[in-house]
Amino acid sequence: MNKTRKQLLREIRIKARITNVETEAFYRAFVKVVADQLATQKELKISGFGKFSLLETKARKVTLPNGTSIRAPKRKKIKFTPFKGLKKSI
Repeated sequence: MNKTRKQLLREIRIKARITNVETEAFYRAFVKVVADQLATQKELKISGFGKFSLLETKARKVTLPNGTSIRAPKRKKIKFTPFKGLKKSI
């Protein structure tokens, strides 16, 4: 099941027993820390949780459904790999 950002923040707020303002501040800080770390180090490991990695795809040729070909530019992707502890808890 997919969750919206609003649904996720609501669950965090309830489970952590914190205010909406504190939940929003936590979320923004977490995203900022992950983004800043990936921008400088290309990888972020969080013990017991998982690893965020920054991957760069190569430019490639793509065929569209109408049969025309275009060149897709190289881009950056974020990959998440859960650690053993998180996998076991599922």
